[in-house]
Amino acid sequence: MTDSVDPKQYIKKMRTRDLELSSNWGTICTPVEMTAADGKRRKIQAANVEGILRIIQSIPSPKAEPFKLWMAQVGRERIEETIDPELIIDRALETYREREAAFCAVWC
Repeated sequence: MTDSVDPKQYIKKMRTRDLELSSNWGTICTPVEMTAADGKRRKIQAANVEGILRIIQSIPSPKAEPFKLWMAQVGRERIEETIDPELIIDRALETYREREAAFCAVWC
């Protein structure tokens, strides 16, 4: 999303631009030990879905805009569903019907 050739430097710059992100970085991106391609165990920075979405909010790139718009749309939908819970049922039924149709297109 950023076309950065040095991700570490980009993250450093992003954290200086967004002090809230920087102050919470340790809880957003936590070190996780994983096995690298060479078989050695190394700690890498990892984030859950909420953390990834928070990071995307801080990226001032035009490539991040579609994700930001999607997050705003989903947020609006969830707020509307809080106001009118029937919308949750409607959305669930629509999703079920779409998946059922896709399944039948392949297997029926």
